[in-house]
Amino acid sequence: MSNTNKKNQLPGWSIFPAVLVLIFGILIGIYYTIFSDETIATDYKEKADLLKIEAKFDMVIPQRTPDAITNGEKLYSQVCAACHGQDMKGGVGPNLIDNEWRNPPAKETHLFKLVWNGIPTGNPPMPAKGGRMDLTSEQIWQILYYLSSKNKNIEKDAVPNQ
Repeated sequence: MSNTNKKNQLPGWSIFPAVLVLIFGILIGIYYTIFSDETIATDYKEKADLLKIEAKFDMVIPQRTPDAITNGEKLYSQVCAACHGQDMKGGVGPNLIDNEWRNPPAKETHLFKLVWNGIPTGNPPMPAKGGRMDLTSEQIWQILYYLSSKNKNIEKDAVPNQ
């Protein structure tokens, strides 16, 4: 072998650390994939408040009727007005009749998920079901029907009008 070929070759011992780094990386990847409940990306997103709130429930969405809206108004006064104001213009909680939303989009189905699950990252955080754990999904829909009857910026995507 000529001297020129030896200069272009790596020494045999230099391949060993590279192989160790590669094997270590593969093992870490396997560990996070199989044994870890959360990925590193999920952890970073959680810390940055980037995770989306997703509701997990099975239910039927009730009809939007005048009675449902009237009942929603009563429930709003009992459950929501303390934070969002009787006039819905805000207080401790944000304004609900303007067109600015802290947690968009302004759709009934999305708002249901927020109310059902709460908003733990808000300032202040909103407890699930407005802090009333006895609130049923039907009652939450009634409140949202009332809210969307007062705020024309909320997309009525749950059920058609009756």
